[in-house]
Amino acid sequence: MAKTHGALPTPHRDFKLHQRLLKLPDLHYYDVYPPMISSDRRCTVEQSAALTLDAVKPLGSEVPTLSQAALAARSMHVCPPPGKESDAYQTAVYGLTRFVPLNHEDSFESLTTFAHEWGHGLHTMLANHALPPETASYSLFVAEIALMTK
Repeated sequence: MAKTHGALPTPHRDFKLHQRLLKLPDLHYYDVYPPMISSDRRCTVEQSAALTLDAVKPLGSEVPTLSQAALAARSMHVCPPPGKESDAYQTAVYGLTRFVPLNHEDSFESLTTFAHEWGHGLHTMLANHALPPETASYSLFVAEIALMTK
């Protein structure tokens, strides 16, 4: 609990920045979702994968190894065809690589979504490696805590 409270200044600073950039007198929960910047940077799926793999290297040798295995398993769908849901969330099945249904459009936003959703995938794989099926699942609240930086 002390670590959680000690980390609160970071999201609070982010919330204040959102409020200032949006020129709002009060900040509401839904106000943290609009993008604060736009970028013309283009990122292919392959570049998104490479950047995500580089980003997880500081987490130890197991995480990049799991990430590479998951990406090699071809466990995502990246094309945005007509009628495909835009949500990237997918329920995991214990013992299987999490399937990630992205709509990658070679944009910077697609890169951040790629990294965010694979963060969920890694969380699931690590939980599956460390815990039995009865206790490996977790709430959406817990899943998003570690991924609030998207």
